[in-house]
Amino acid sequence: MLLLMCFSGCTSKKPTGNIEIRKIDGEKFHYVDIDIAGDVSEFDINQLFDSCKIVILDNSTDAFINKVSRIGITDNYLALVPMGLNGQLKLFDINGKFLRLIGNIGRGPGEYIALNGLDFSGEFNHILCEPALVNSFYLYDINSSLVKQIPRRLLGTTHAYFQINQKEIIDIGYASLSSQNAPSDSISIIIQDFDGNILYEKNPSISAFQTRIGGTSIPLKVYPYQNEIRIHAGQDTLYSFNPKTKELSVYAVFKSSLNGYDFSHMNELKAKDQYDKISNSLQGKIHIEVIFETKDYIYLKAYKRSSAIGHFGDGTTVTSDITEEAGNYVFSKKSNTIEQVQLIDSFCGLNLNSKTNTSLFGGMPLLAVNNNVCVSLIQSIHLKSEIQKILQDQITPDYIKTKLRGIDELIDPEESNAVLFMYYLKNK
Repeated sequence: MLLLMCFSGCTSKKPTGNIEIRKIDGEKFHYVDIDIAGDVSEFDINQLFDSCKIVILDNSTDAFINKVSRIGITDNYLALVPMGLNGQLKLFDINGKFLRLIGNIGRGPGEYIALNGLDFSGEFNHILCEPALVNSFYLYDINSSLVKQIPRRLLGTTHAYFQINQKEIIDIGYASLSSQNAPSDSISIIIQDFDGNILYEKNPSISAFQTRIGGTSIPLKVYPYQNEIRIHAGQDTLYSFNPKTKELSVYAVFKSSLNGYDFSHMNELKAKDQYDKISNSLQGKIHIEVIFETKDYIYLKAYKRSSAIGHFGDGTTVTSDITEEAGNYVFSKKSNTIEQVQLIDSFCGLNLNSKTNTSLFGGMPLLAVNNNVCVSLIQSIHLKSEIQKILQDQITPDYIKTKLRGIDELIDPEESNAVLFMYYLKNK
């Protein structure tokens, strides 16, 4: 069951040209310094999204899902990976009808105990999965048959990948984890075929632009954009890769001179957790993450990331990473500007201004599935209660209340499965 809602078009006046165009090896790229973005300005969400499709998933036993770690979408299908061990991949049609389970749980050939990754966003009716603790890809068809177990050439667990065509996969990972021959300050980008042969390999250095943040977990991202593939190297550099010519170029570098945590709150942490002392193991910088890209904009979030060590009297230590959001930014490709923004019109509960994560009500953080759609999922019982709060809020606009009442009437907290909110990006 689904509802389809369209955004109204609107425009707003933007400043022009506060982003530098620099060169590296003779190639131009955008040098985006978020420090010059200025004060927070309002930005209408209608400039990012075309429409929102709301899908209520089937409530059969096999279809039920609590939390998801990965979502894949084609024009006709939804593939959901449950979070945690023994979560079997579930296939639905685009309207939420449950079709079947994909693959089998176990440790035998072609089986998995968990899936760390999923690519099901292209034009192929194949689901490319990353099984945990197996250095291979599993390629399934939509009927749950294992088409091929593909040897994976990159080592380690920090990866992002994308199926380019029916013969090739692009795979990226940190070189320190993936290759003994690559410099430690680089990432590995390879194209391999379905037999495990490496067709292309490059290790672009990241040290020219950024300082890697020690033990913190920096996400990697690879997604199709027009005729190229964007590679966000997990820190501040966004690459463009042409799969036909095998050319890699820097599209943009996102920078900030601001420091992360100043650790002035150390004494409070010391008293709270009863450490004998706390030291700053790493003074982090601002990390900038690409959330999604549309035809005209790249939406970014900035985070303060650092690590601290708590020391106990017996000599033991505890290391913890500290992350806090530092702002929302929009890079306009048309006007070549960077702005710090507060998005207005939180359509269908989508709150991109969240201080903790980009989420729908209290649900799953927004996932950018590909360059066409972003998705959030929430259990119906939580959605029902959150909608009631919003409907009772006097400041909620009437047009939002009308839309939310339509969803509310379709949900039975005791019987309904999860609800998917699919936000389609403006890419035409």
